[in-house]
Amino acid sequence: MHWRRREDGVVTGRLVDHRLAFLRGEMGSLQRLARRRLHAMPMLMPFGTGVTFAVSGALPDDERCRVLLAGFMPDEPDWVRQWWELDLWSRLEACARRVLSHVLVHDDGRVEIADPDSADSFVMAVRAVALIADHRFGADGDHGWVTGWLRRIADMVISS
Repeated sequence: MHWRRREDGVVTGRLVDHRLAFLRGEMGSLQRLARRRLHAMPMLMPFGTGVTFAVSGALPDDERCRVLLAGFMPDEPDWVRQWWELDLWSRLEACARRVLSHVLVHDDGRVEIADPDSADSFVMAVRAVALIADHRFGADGDHGWVTGWLRRIADMVISS
C-alpha cells in the first residue's frame, strides 16, 4: 500500500480488488447499522422550557453497536455514552455515506481523498470498521490481518 499527498493536497492510494470490495461492503453495513440505531433509539428528554433533546433510552442490544460505543468512548460510563450516542451514530452514518459517495468511487482500486472533511470521514469510518472486525474476527490469530491493514490505511491518511 502506497499512499501519498500530491502537491494539490489530494491524498491518493490504491486498494487491491478484494480489499476494495470488503471496505465498500463494510461501509454499507456501517451506514445501515447507524441508520437502524438512529431510528430505534431516540427518547425525547426535556431540557429547559420548551426544549427537548433526543437521547438514548437504553444501551443498544446489537453487540456491534456496543463495541462501537465502547471503542469511541472507552473511558466513559454508560450514561455518558447514552447521552452522546445520537451524535456518534449521526457522525458514523454521515462518514460512511461520504466515503461511499466521495472516496471509494473508482472500480480500479484507486482512492482519492480530495478534502479534509473526506479524510476525517474516511479515518473515522475505517476505524469503526476495524473495531467491528476486531470484535468479529479477533485482533490476533488468523484474522488479525483484517484490522491491521485497515488501521495502516487510517494512519497513512492521517500522516500524509
